Amino acid sequence: MQKRESKFVPVFQSWLKNVYKKTCAWETKVSTEDSWPYSRLEEHQETALLAVANGTFSYKISDESIGFKPFDGFCYDHSPAYVAILYEKSNTFYVIPINNLVFYRYHRAKRKSLTELETKEISIKQVKLK
Repeated sequence: MQKRESKFVPVFQSWLKNVYKKTCAWETKVSTEDSWPYSRLEEHQETALLAVANGTFSYKISDESIGFKPFDGFCYDHSPAYVAILYEKSNTFYVIPINNLVFYRYHRAKRKSLTELETKEISIKQVKLK
């Protein structure tokens, strides 16, 4: 799955830079099926995105990281935080606020995965790729 996500990341980054044009934290996911398993969002990812959206999150970028390091770290306070899910079958990605995703998962979901229709309902943006 990492390979699929690595191909989606530059597409999503381009959309953020050229269309969205706002500060946010994000995690990208790709589904090859008609639904996306909640388990694909790791606990530490959910925790960090929730901290960005609902509190303060500060992170130090490792000095050991490979390649160019733009700066030492960053801090978000009550900022937008999203999970972007690309459904390959429809070639559409959805931008979901982390609070929407978590609320739906723990209070409304009837299954262990999110269907594309449910994703559309809780997203703030849908983008059909060419």
